[in-house]
Amino acid sequence: MGDAAAMCDVSIQTLRYYDKIGLVQPAEKNADTGYRYYRKEQLVTIQTIKVLKNLEFSLDEIRDMLKDSRIDHLQSRVQTKLDEMRRKIEMMHATYDGACLFLERLQHGNSVLKNLEKNLDPNNFPENIFQIEEIPAHDLIYLRRPLDNYRNEDVNIERWTELLALVHREKVITDGQISIIYHNKPLENFYTKTCDYEVCIPVKAVNPKHMQYYRHEEAFTAVTSYHVGGFDTLLQPYMLMMRWIEEKGYQVCGPARDSFVISPIDTSNPEEYVTKIIIPVCPR
Repeated sequence: MGDAAAMCDVSIQTLRYYDKIGLVQPAEKNADTGYRYYRKEQLVTIQTIKVLKNLEFSLDEIRDMLKDSRIDHLQSRVQTKLDEMRRKIEMMHATYDGACLFLERLQHGNSVLKNLEKNLDPNNFPENIFQIEEIPAHDLIYLRRPLDNYRNEDVNIERWTELLALVHREKVITDGQISIIYHNKPLENFYTKTCDYEVCIPVKAVNPKHMQYYRHEEAFTAVTSYHVGGFDTLLQPYMLMMRWIEEKGYQVCGPARDSFVISPIDTSNPEEYVTKIIIPVCPR
């Protein structure tokens, strides 16, 4: 048995186990010494098992395949296994891309935390805190429904959870962070009881089977800024941005949105929330 193990590059324990489960039984077995003798046919079978194990077939699957060794049957089983591997690879790629995006968002948010002052003095507000930015076109997976008893300082985690569950069901790859788009009049989301509320995430590609969950957004110009801290202090930067828009000769020409770089689902510390405020504008 030691010679057979060496020739096939497997352990003696493996050969004993294969014999025990009836996968590869020796041609002869010495009743007195328990020594197992293998012929060429068994050695070939052991090599076949090694090949199939490398393809991640289980021993139960291999047993079935050895019972029916026709080429057509083997080809079909290997093709099925390759299809399974391809799906796993695609899932791993998606998981890896998602992790990279998550890390990139955390790095970006941490950079903002280190560089942006909190609780800025509205009477001494740095000019470069706001900027004109071109927001590129993208496809969104979204949910839009009115939200009753709305409070801007609260996170509607139920709606967020619903969107993330939809992303999971649709098996789409996201390409950004969660955003809330307020389809009310400017600043009305801070005072209204009912908010026309959209929660969305950019995606790299849509699922054509369920187009009702997706919409395309064309590129637009916006005034943007970052806010660090809890959502109960978001009104101040919004008001300052509206004043800046007026002073610079722009007007609001689309629904404002909050894009959550670091959100409550990332940290339990409100002082580390990082929100990008985006207000579409055009020349007045």
